[in-house]
Amino acid sequence: MHFSKVGGAEKVAMQYIDALLSNNFFAHLIIDFDMGAKENSFESYIPRGASYQYIKSEKISQYIYRLRTLGKRNKLFNIPLYILLIIADFYYYHTKVKYII
Repeated sequence: MHFSKVGGAEKVAMQYIDALLSNNFFAHLIIDFDMGAKENSFESYIPRGASYQYIKSEKISQYIYRLRTLGKRNKLFNIPLYILLIIADFYYYHTKVKYII
């Protein structure tokens, strides 16, 4: 398996998934952000036979990315922005992940 555009955690995860699949286990990935087909370069590295789905839609993922970028440029928004992002993550993780599981 050759990786060129993914980080270390992704590489290790794909190697574990490949090992699970080769030992006849089922693998289903739950991925946090969907940044669109152009930005989801690691999708092509997901081993054949593994299924996956995103927690946050592409629209919501890109909105959160824009908010984080705004917070980095304008320090005044950092604290309220951080609180907003924590609330959004709490909602998505506690509703969507529970539903998926």
